[in-house]
Amino acid sequence: MKITIEATSMEELQEALQHLTGKEITREAVLQDIAPAEVPFPAARVQPAPVAQPVQAAPVPAAPEPEPEAPQAEPIVYSMTDVRGVLSNLTKAGKKAQVQELIRSFGVDKLSQIPEDRYPEVMQKAGEL
Repeated sequence: MKITIEATSMEELQEALQHLTGKEITREAVLQDIAPAEVPFPAARVQPAPVAQPVQAAPVPAAPEPEPEAPQAEPIVYSMTDVRGVLSNLTKAGKKAQVQELIRSFGVDKLSQIPEDRYPEVMQKAGEL
């Protein structure tokens, strides 16, 4: 047979043991090992709570330093002279037909008709020729 006693205080435990044994149980008897001869069932033993050892806190790693932001590349501004020079060099290199096709791909017939805000795109495509 197994008997389980749940008590929220020492007094409750004493009272339960007295009720079970029919004998007066002192606080000291509860805290000590009770010999089997004194109690008609296996001794109820109160285990003292283990003493908590101070816990060494693990070192907290330092927060990583934020990566310096890469400088924002400012958009390259090309002038008509820049674009004309690159296209002229391509024409001299024997790519006249490809240069004319590149200009027409912007929906115009002449380089001067391409809007300035599209010059970076013209330069990119010229670099691919």
